[in-house]
Amino acid sequence: MLAATNEVKLKGPKFVKIAAGSVATFYRRPLPSPPAIPFSSQEGKEIFREAMDDGFMDGYFRLAEQFVTQMEPAFCGLSSLAMVLNTLEIDPRRTWKGTWRWFDERMLDCCETLDKVSKEGIEFHKVAAIAACNGASVRPYHVHPPILPDQDYIPPHRLDVPALPAASLVKFRKDLEGACRGDGSQVLLSYSRRTFLQTGDGHFSPIGGYHREKDLLLILDVARFKYPPHWVKVDDMWEAMRHVDKGTGYPRGYIHLRTATTGRGVLFTLSTQRTLWDAQLAFFLSNGLSKSLAQVATESGESESTSARVELELDAVVKARQGSSVAVLAVRPQAQVPNTAEIRRQVVEALRAHPLTTEVQEALDREDSSYDEALSLCGKEGLGEGLWVREEEEALLFTMLLLAAPNHQWDPASPQLQALRKHELPEVLATEVTTLRSQMDALVRFGCMCGIESEHDCNAPVPFVVGHLCCNRTGKSC
Repeated sequence: MLAATNEVKLKGPKFVKIAAGSVATFYRRPLPSPPAIPFSSQEGKEIFREAMDDGFMDGYFRLAEQFVTQMEPAFCGLSSLAMVLNTLEIDPRRTWKGTWRWFDERMLDCCETLDKVSKEGIEFHKVAAIAACNGASVRPYHVHPPILPDQDYIPPHRLDVPALPAASLVKFRKDLEGACRGDGSQVLLSYSRRTFLQTGDGHFSPIGGYHREKDLLLILDVARFKYPPHWVKVDDMWEAMRHVDKGTGYPRGYIHLRTATTGRGVLFTLSTQRTLWDAQLAFFLSNGLSKSLAQVATESGESESTSARVELELDAVVKARQGSSVAVLAVRPQAQVPNTAEIRRQVVEALRAHPLTTEVQEALDREDSSYDEALSLCGKEGLGEGLWVREEEEALLFTMLLLAAPNHQWDPASPQLQALRKHELPEVLATEVTTLRSQMDALVRFGCMCGIESEHDCNAPVPFVVGHLCCNRTGKSC
């Protein structure tokens, strides 16, 4: 006996017959035109030709080489970002398949698990964080004034979402003109499809080109199963970015991306092991370190000798730290950063020879605790990879974290400890410290540390962020 069927009429000339109770399926959607102009239409081709003659399609060709279709219906943010990162020719420093290093949206799980993204999509500020995590310099902007989803209801701002700088329409045009002229940057949009009469709401897409005279920009829509690439008015896109994301309470916006120009470390990176991770990083990023140092300054007398004062300070810091440094730091596998074995060895030698490392090791020796027990608590093995022995690991890692800690955390320290910390660093070690410090700064400014005890204002404006951020809680490192 044949199952009962229903005819489901689709928008357009096609329909499908489906079994009763099952879900209708779709083969694309007709692109509402106007307001959009299909890229492959005669008009779309003429716009392309004119924009290319005017010099505003230079950025298109490198981006088009990376054009992909998103792998999941909710992967528009990750797929668009993978396109942009590959266009910027950023080395992911980990393999995609076989022996090839290449960005794939399934590799972009910093800040959010892929399972959650496939069900819920991803928020604007987290896309910016993932971009920074993977070696891009990013400037994210919200667009104002916001357009509310319901005039009778104003969604509250989520406390764990940072307020980003606001861009003007003039600034937006300047950024998209530069990217489309091929200045080495890319623009990634977060907008509401509703402005263009398209189905759905929040969406991410990169900009593929610009026609200055007609004020049109080209959307390379990664949801190619739904809509083809199309041209839209810049004013309309500006309105689409003003729509408030009901999940965060903030309007949408755009991210201006470039390849990071600063040196990137080859050995250390922030780990993403959740166990003890929040508390340990909060010690460095809120006020745990400075409180420990301030307490020693209050309790110790002027008669304390220089060496005794430093011992007291480091004893207090070691005692107050939350668990093992292995919960916070990770070592990049040699396979991820090939041809760097000698540099990695130099980093370890420089760290081992640093005078602060010696003092930290002595403080750890005075502390009555088991390093093996600390390792078991955070569920990790040692990280040495043959670069150091187990007995010195915690001293080396904790010293790295102390060197990378924000400068204001060191304000209560004695001049003697300040001098130890400011001891001149060889270039290879300075690069590692700078990389970690950039990661710590980005973690706070992109809201990844909000929700834990911290004095940081999560609504403070976000400056130009450079780094190799790792802020997911999945146990993986970037």
